[in-house]
Amino acid sequence: MKKEQHEFLEHLAKFDRPVTRSEMHKGATREEDKVRMACKRAGLVEYVGGVLNPGGGRFSFGWRITAAGRAALAAREADPSYRHPRQRGRTDGALRNRDAPERADPPRGAPVSPAPIPGRYEPEGTDMNAVAKTIEHEPQTTALAAITPMEMLDRAITSGASVETLEKLMSLQERWEKNQARKAFDDAMAEAKAEIPVISKNRTVDFTSSKGRTHYRHEDLAEVARTVNPILSKHGLSYRFKTQSAPNEPIVVTCIVSHRLGYFEENTLTAGRDDSGNKNHIQQIGSTLTYLQRMTLKAALGLAAAEDDDGKKSEDTSGPISDEQVKTVRALIEATETDIAKFCEYLKVEAVPDIPSREYQRAIAMLEKKRDRK
Repeated sequence: MKKEQHEFLEHLAKFDRPVTRSEMHKGATREEDKVRMACKRAGLVEYVGGVLNPGGGRFSFGWRITAAGRAALAAREADPSYRHPRQRGRTDGALRNRDAPERADPPRGAPVSPAPIPGRYEPEGTDMNAVAKTIEHEPQTTALAAITPMEMLDRAITSGASVETLEKLMSLQERWEKNQARKAFDDAMAEAKAEIPVISKNRTVDFTSSKGRTHYRHEDLAEVARTVNPILSKHGLSYRFKTQSAPNEPIVVTCIVSHRLGYFEENTLTAGRDDSGNKNHIQQIGSTLTYLQRMTLKAALGLAAAEDDDGKKSEDTSGPISDEQVKTVRALIEATETDIAKFCEYLKVEAVPDIPSREYQRAIAMLEKKRDRK
């Protein structure tokens, strides 16, 4: 290590923070810049940004000694024959090298120490291979040091920065916190979705109306909540609903999924009142609210909503017609004096109760047309 490099590292080692150029010298010569860059290439120092200038309250760049640099200084100072560069003359190393006896060639196969570099201080008896290994295994912090806006704000307050500077740093801190909260939300959602199982459909709807038989299965809101609540809570997530129901207007439900750090996302759906069946006005609103809450929650969490076939009056056309439909068909057959055997043969069934639901409307239309012709 050269004398200039040694003095540069020794100066940086006095500080527990980066040292700006203005703190070292008002102006750096080309030779000093070469020394600093040589130390940087060797991993002994690093050049970091975002350093608060103690003098003017402005942010600048600075030099900081690395763990490898401290290890190099410690290796020099631990040697008994070590003397500080300022305590010896410039020709001390040259005189010692001149008076030293010539080295004999090492035996074949023996480890060879690296040859001394002219102008570099190497204390006698120092194993440079061991020093090189020590520096090699020290953690290298060559990346720029991460500094948060809060740390920058703290340094600005300590140095007596202006109010405008503090306001800008506070605004930067708010944006930084929002960005960190969004990242935490995305990570929590990804981990939670990886653990949420398939929601089991625990409800069955099966009824018959004038339009035919309606049959489907779906999961209710309680089943969805029972499945997802423990997993969401484990990852710092929660949800709530916001509703809006003005007179003579559709019902609006918004599902809000939030993270403990404050970031949240919304999902909104709108639908009219469910007037199917014999529901009163309050039941119509309650039915729509429950449905929209379940669907907005599934959409916000990215659950398998495509597999759900409720929300529409889907008809099961694979089964036979109901008993009421059988009575209607037989009444029309008698009124039109239709041959039952030929009628069933035309529909490719053995008897009237075997008529498929999908053929019911066609059969009724055919019999009514025959009745109207009489």
